[in-house]
Amino acid sequence: AVVSTQSTGVIESAGKKALASTIAGLFLVKRSSDSEYVLVSCGSGVGGISEKHLPLDGSRVIDSSAEILAIRAFRLFLHDEVEKGSSSPYLVRNGNMFELSTEYELILVTSSAPAGDASVTEASQKSQHETPSPGSLQTRIQFEDRVRVVSEEMALKHGLKMNFVASSSDKLAMYNVVGIQGSLLSQFVRPIYITRYILPRNGCDKTSVERAIFRRLKDVVYKLPLPYGITEPEVDIHCIRVPHNKGCRVAGWCGTKSPWECVRVHSGIAFTCDPADGKDHKDFEREVEYFEYKLEMAKRAEKTERPSLLSKKCLFARYARLCEAYKMEVPQTYFLAKSLSSGYNGAKMVVKNAFKSAELGTWPVKPANTENFAS
Repeated sequence: AVVSTQSTGVIESAGKKALASTIAGLFLVKRSSDSEYVLVSCGSGVGGISEKHLPLDGSRVIDSSAEILAIRAFRLFLHDEVEKGSSSPYLVRNGNMFELSTEYELILVTSSAPAGDASVTEASQKSQHETPSPGSLQTRIQFEDRVRVVSEEMALKHGLKMNFVASSSDKLAMYNVVGIQGSLLSQFVRPIYITRYILPRNGCDKTSVERAIFRRLKDVVYKLPLPYGITEPEVDIHCIRVPHNKGCRVAGWCGTKSPWECVRVHSGIAFTCDPADGKDHKDFEREVEYFEYKLEMAKRAEKTERPSLLSKKCLFARYARLCEAYKMEVPQTYFLAKSLSSGYNGAKMVVKNAFKSAELGTWPVKPANTENFAS
C-alpha cells in the first residue's frame, strides 16, 4: 500500500537522527486514500526508569519504549481534539461521547519488534539463551549488568524480582482490547484501536507479532463490557532501515505544532522542550535536526529539569483542563480520576484475569502510593 511505503520512509528519515535505537510513529490515514495521512505522534526510546526513581507525584516517564511514548504522545493529541469538540476533523460525536471518525484508521509504524512476546520467535527459541515460553507475560529486570525483558517463570528460576512495568508486547495486547486512549480519556472517547501495525522485516516474525498482539487472548477473553472487544489488526512486515543509536535520552512528539521533548531514560525527567517557534512539522527529517540543535542549546544553557509532558502528572493536568472545559467536576487525585472509568477498568481486569487463567503470567502491579497525587 502507498501508506506503508511513505510512512516507513518518514520513520526511516526520523530514525537517522533519533536519540535512541528504536523509533515509532502513529499515523491517521484516510481509508478512502492511502496517500492521505498525518503523523500525529512519535516516540524514540528504549528501557525505562528503575524502581528507586519511581515517583510518588507522577512527574516522571516510567516506560521509555518507543511505541509507548508514541501512544502517550497520541493521548496529548487526543486531548486537544476532544477540546475542539465538533470542529475536530478526526473525531465525531456518538451520544455523549466522541469516537474516531470512520473516515480514518490508526496505524503504528515501528523500527523494531516490540519488546516481550512479539520478539519470541522460532529462531530465538533455538538459540542458546533462555527464552520465555510463547505467549507469556514479560517485564524488565536488571540482570547481569544489563536490562533484560523476561517472563515470570525465568525471574523465579533465577531468584530475581519482577519489575512493575509490563513489556511493550503485553501493553499492546492490552490496548488491543481497551483501546489506546487510556483510562482518563475513556470518559470522553470510545475505544480507539490500532488497525494496522507496520514493522521491520529484520528481526520481526509476523506470526509472533500476531500472537503477541491478539491471538494469545482471542480464546481466553470473555464477557467484556461494551463497547470493548478484541480487535484483529493487520500486521505488515516491511523493510525499515534505522541505524543503531545509543544513549540515555528519549524523545516524544505529538501533533502538527506541538513541542519535541527529551527525557533522561534512567530518571524519567524532561530537560528540554521547545515549541519549534510554531512551525508546522511537515518536513520530518528537518524537524528532527532542528530539535537536536535546540536540544544542544538547552544543554549549554543548563535549563531546569521539569516533569515530562508525557508523565502521568502532566496528562492528569491536561485531563483536568478538559473536565473544566466540559463543566465536569475535577477529581482530587489521579487515582480517583482513573476509578471513574468503570468500563475501561472492567475490561482491563478481564484481560489480566485471562492472562492468569491461561497460565501466561501475572500482570505487574505498581505500588499504590504512586497514583495518589493531585493535578
